[in-house]
Amino acid sequence: RFRREIVLMQALDHPRLVRVYSAGRHGRLYYYAMEFIDGITLAQRLRQAGATSERLALRILEALAEALAELHRHELIHRDVKPANVLIHRSRGPILTDFGLARHSADLQLTNVGQLVGTPRYMSPELVQGERADHRADLFSLGLVTIELLSGSRAVTGKTTWEVMQRIVAGKFPTGATLVEAGSCSPALGTLLDAMLAVERERRPGSAKAVAELARELLAAGG
Repeated sequence: RFRREIVLMQALDHPRLVRVYSAGRHGRLYYYAMEFIDGITLAQRLRQAGATSERLALRILEALAEALAELHRHELIHRDVKPANVLIHRSRGPILTDFGLARHSADLQLTNVGQLVGTPRYMSPELVQGERADHRADLFSLGLVTIELLSGSRAVTGKTTWEVMQRIVAGKFPTGATLVEAGSCSPALGTLLDAMLAVERERRPGSAKAVAELARELLAAGG
């Protein structure tokens, strides 16, 4: 997986994706040199500052959707989108990192059906159930991240990993409509989030590019 991650990362060149410059092996240890990101993770930012404004949430949503669109353009699925895997650069803004669980959409060798991959709290229903996932799994995870940005708290809670996973499959987590009712976001953003968080992946947006474009439109409209 480590060697594969290096190959994937060196093939990518996008301002919203962390850059890898070189890699090697020292004895039995593998290493790689990546760019220094002057900033903190999105998880740290959430712990320090809590909920964001809708405008900032939209800017982060747009940036991460752009990062995912580039990955998906290379037919890669991240499968572990979460605040801890997002670094906030002081000038470039959000940067998506950690491609250790990324796989090519046609690659069936590294992950077998029934094998769980990712962080349960941010996994899509199909990943929770051990099914093969496509790019729409990343959109679901990004929807949960955005919910946390707007609410300032974890989107999916539970006393055990099993309970968290059951809640995801059952759709028992805050929705866009919930946030609209609480006054945390506009109806337009709530509608977008509800689409991204559809338990049935067929109901989610068709692409990360489409999500980025919608977020951009909401920003332009004053969201």
